[in-house]
Amino acid sequence: MTLIFRGPSPMNRLTDAVYALWDKQLFGTEPPMTHALLLAFFGLALLGGCLQAGELALRAGELEATFDEKTGYLDRVRFRGEVLVDARGQSSLSFGIGGPEGAQQKWMENFGPRKVQKVNRPADGKLEIAVRIGDFELVERYTMFAVPPRLDRAVTLTHRGTETITLRNFVFHTKGVAATGDGFYRFPHCWATQPHPFSALKEGVHRGGRWGGIAPLVVQLKPDRSLLFLSFTSDPAGIGVNEKPGQLHVSQNVTAQGYLKPHVPQEIGFVSMAVADAAYWGALPTIWTWMDSVGLSVPADRPRWIEEAILYSFHPGGTIGSNFKDLGGFKAATGKLLPSIAQLGATSIWIMPIEQKSPYWPFDYYAFMDGIGTGDEYKALVAKAHELKLHVLQDLVPHGGSPKAVHNVAHPEFMLRREDGSHLNYWLNDFNWPAWQEFIVGVARPELIKAQPQWHNLARVMTLNPLELSPEMVKQAYPDLKNLPDSTLCEIAQRAEGNPYFLEEIVKSLIKAGLLAEGASPEEMHTRILAQIPESLRATLQARLDNLSREARAVALLASVVGRVFWVGAVMAEARATTLP
Repeated sequence: MTLIFRGPSPMNRLTDAVYALWDKQLFGTEPPMTHALLLAFFGLALLGGCLQAGELALRAGELEATFDEKTGYLDRVRFRGEVLVDARGQSSLSFGIGGPEGAQQKWMENFGPRKVQKVNRPADGKLEIAVRIGDFELVERYTMFAVPPRLDRAVTLTHRGTETITLRNFVFHTKGVAATGDGFYRFPHCWATQPHPFSALKEGVHRGGRWGGIAPLVVQLKPDRSLLFLSFTSDPAGIGVNEKPGQLHVSQNVTAQGYLKPHVPQEIGFVSMAVADAAYWGALPTIWTWMDSVGLSVPADRPRWIEEAILYSFHPGGTIGSNFKDLGGFKAATGKLLPSIAQLGATSIWIMPIEQKSPYWPFDYYAFMDGIGTGDEYKALVAKAHELKLHVLQDLVPHGGSPKAVHNVAHPEFMLRREDGSHLNYWLNDFNWPAWQEFIVGVARPELIKAQPQWHNLARVMTLNPLELSPEMVKQAYPDLKNLPDSTLCEIAQRAEGNPYFLEEIVKSLIKAGLLAEGASPEEMHTRILAQIPESLRATLQARLDNLSREARAVALLASVVGRVFWVGAVMAEARATTLP
């Protein structure tokens, strides 16, 4: 149930109504009406012990959260009546924009006052608070679950300004977490993890867990209750704690970095806070329950051994401290290490990246690190592992290495750039770029190449990117179109799909059809031109294709099927094998 109170205290308004009704009763008002209002009065009086004037509430089972009506910030979280979080008067989220980390970066607190515009409850257990801060609109979404008790938080952020700006970071705050008695907090994914007792909390101390993954934090409030903080985001997540005597300020960071274009919504999060009726070690299984509920689990169609795998991870060269040299390579790992791994009870081995030049600095994905062995020796290692009933997982780091890496020299378009146009020096390839995904597939799954031996040049990828054609560009390129209104030029540019050759064919077809002759009104020209373009363009292109050589037609046919991103070697090889009538 969500209660929204605005203005004066609802208790004062109800009290005035009751007094007025008592006055009327003296003059003959029916008793049942008085009784009904008195029941309502005492019912809300009970709620008044939990809700203060100007609060919103969200409840599921024994978990309850309240929010400040004026700011929309999270105020308090209770479980079975006990206050777990008391953050009244403090912000519950923030984000940064502007230049690179440092002097030019600005945070939300500097954008102006925060104003709640709308409160909505789309379904049971859900609350949406729309907020305006300067040029930014936020829809803060809260979802609460009764079993197991959990509060999820997410935000839709929209920039309502006129210029594109950069988003640098987003933080969900949970301030005022109760931290008294013999409890402690702990980052379970840090090795070696250690507890930080409440009795040793110091003002101003900040501690953080490792970045990445689900960024977990467990706070043992008392021997039979713990809070768990977890993140599920498409951006790298982080977790941090600021200590204060008697309380913790928890920050769940989402490294959402990119461009905020005007009026384009950006989804941030979500992050979770879960309650477990257990001490630290008993609360840890709540993480697995949470992972299953959000879809972070082994897909049902995967082999059972993956879900039950006991992994042993190693690098055939050796340990990190020796720069991967103290084991000796594939031969040594096969003869010395594998038998002992099997004796330990592991069921699978996880081999760290072995590409040239080092595990996390790939220089050539088709060559091994110096000194670790040959391809035949690697195959022998895998065969020995299978003989020992060990499954094999081979790690691969697809972030691209440095600008001098073999693949980046051959394909500069693979690399991400800074805002000034320069290349990054590390972690510089865009995982979302289709050509890069296809290149990595060829590295990780060589059987795909073996299945199509004619695709001998898989690594050479051609990408045809469309141009952004503006009306001014069209006018400059084709003066014959200068008298057309911008709306017509925009339509022509759109139908050319960013392809300058298509644009050229469109202009030729318009001239040939006499549609650019003077005398017609702009409206008449607009209607005639739009009716002419599609059919004339197809006919013109077909005629030009018919005039190509047999081999050129085959390549054009194959490229049109593959699309704007295609493997040059594959298209050429298939073109040689294709017979056209």
